[in-house]
Amino acid sequence: MIRLLMAEDEWLERKAMKKLIAAHLPEIEVIGEAENGLEAVEQATRSRPDIMLMDIKMPGCNGLEAIQHIQQKAPGIHFIMVTAYDSFDYAREALKLGVKEYLLKPGKKDETIQTLERVQTAVLRSRQEQKQYSHRLQKLLFQSVCHGEPHENYAELLAEAVPRASYGFAAVMREEEAPEDIEERLAQWTSDVFLTDRQPNGWFRAFFFHTGKSRGSEEIERLRRRMYFELGEKAAVGVSHKEYEMKLLFQAYVEALSGLEKNQAAMPEQSSQWVSSIVNALRTGEEKSAVYYWSEWWHTHPQKSSRRHLWLQLEELVKEMNGTLEEDMPSDAAEWKRLLHLVGAYRGLHFQEHHQIEKVKAYVKEHYAKSLQLEDMAGYVQWSPAYFSHQFKEVTGVSFVDYVTRIRMQEAKRMLQDRERPLKEISISIGYKDPNYFSRVFKKQVGCSPKQYQQGRK
Repeated sequence: MIRLLMAEDEWLERKAMKKLIAAHLPEIEVIGEAENGLEAVEQATRSRPDIMLMDIKMPGCNGLEAIQHIQQKAPGIHFIMVTAYDSFDYAREALKLGVKEYLLKPGKKDETIQTLERVQTAVLRSRQEQKQYSHRLQKLLFQSVCHGEPHENYAELLAEAVPRASYGFAAVMREEEAPEDIEERLAQWTSDVFLTDRQPNGWFRAFFFHTGKSRGSEEIERLRRRMYFELGEKAAVGVSHKEYEMKLLFQAYVEALSGLEKNQAAMPEQSSQWVSSIVNALRTGEEKSAVYYWSEWWHTHPQKSSRRHLWLQLEELVKEMNGTLEEDMPSDAAEWKRLLHLVGAYRGLHFQEHHQIEKVKAYVKEHYAKSLQLEDMAGYVQWSPAYFSHQFKEVTGVSFVDYVTRIRMQEAKRMLQDRERPLKEISISIGYKDPNYFSRVFKKQVGCSPKQYQQGRK
C-alpha cells in the first residue's frame, strides 16, 4: 500500500480528492490531511508518507516553504504541487526542490488520475531500487565479515547499513531448519537492529546490533534460548556468547559457528505444546487452567529437558511483567504447583499496578488545569513517590511530569484553533499561571510558538 498525505486548506478540495483516490486508485491510502503548512510539516515528519499532495497557497507557511522543512526532516517523499495559479515562477521554485509533478485546480479528473499513477509508479520503482541496493550492501557486508577480510570501505558500509551501531553479536543455523518467516520472528524476539543472509551451501546467518555500551551476556542468552525453543524440534542454533566491537564481528561469527556444533536437539513438539498452554493460561490470568494443564503434562513428560523448558518459559513470562523469578527450578510436584501459584499472583499484581496507572492517567486528563504534583498522585494510589515515579515511567514510557505536559499541550492546541482566544486565557486554562513560561514549553514541545500555531489555523 502506498501512503499519501494531503496538505490543502480547502475542505471541499480535500473531500473531492479523497473520493477520487478511493474510486480509481485502490493501491493509494490517504493517511492524513493538513489544513496549513505547519500542520503539513508536523504530520509529514511524524507519519513519513510516500506521496504528498501539497497546495502552494496555504496559511502559516506556504507549500514551497513546507516542502523545504519536510525535506530536511523526512527526505524521500514524492511531492505533487497543487495550485490555482498557473505561474512559471511557482513551477520553477518547485523544480528547484525536486518536485516533478504539478496539478492545477480545479483539476481535470483524467489528468489528476494520470499524475497520481505516474507518482505511484515512481514510488514503487524507488522501493525496488532501495531493496536491491540494501540487498547488495548486506551481501557485501556478510562476505566481508564472514571471511574475516574486511572490505576496503568496511567501516563506511557498516555505518550506512546500521547507523550509529557500536557493538554486535552473531547467530547461525542450518538453512533447511530456518523457517521462511524467521526474520519476522526475530523482529518479535529482539529490539536490536539485525541483518540476515541465506547461503546456497545451507546456512542462515544473522548479525544483531545496538548503540551505546556493550551489554552483558544475559540478553544474548535470552535470545538464544528463545530461538532454541521456538524454532522446532530439529532446529540447531549457534549464538556468540558476547558482543564484539564492529571491527571484530568476524570473531562473533566464529563463536556462533562453534556454538552451533555444540547445540542439542530441542524438545519434542508435543511437550512444547503443553508448555505453551500452561504459560498462555498464566499470561491471561487463568491460573486454574494452568494448573490443570500442568498436572496432565507432569505425568506424561518427565524428562528433565522438558521441565527446564517450562522453567525458562515461566522465567520469560515474569520478565515480560518487568519482574525477576528469584528461584531455582523446582525439583518435585509440590514445588512446581507453588511456583505456578506464585507466577499467577505476580501476574495479578502486575495488572493491578497497570490499573492504578490508568486511574492516574484518567485523573490527569480530567484535572490537567490544576496543580498536579507527583507526591499528590502517589498518595492518590497509595504508593511512595519513588515507587510511583518508577512504575509510571515503566508502564507509560514517559515520566509523570512529561505526561502532564503532553496532555496540557494537546489541550492547548485544541484551544488555539480559536484564533480570537487570548493566549493568557489559554495558558491559565491548562494550568500555567505564567503565559511566558507556557509559550516556552509549547515551543519546545510543538516546534513553534502558540501565536504562530494559532495564526496558522483557519
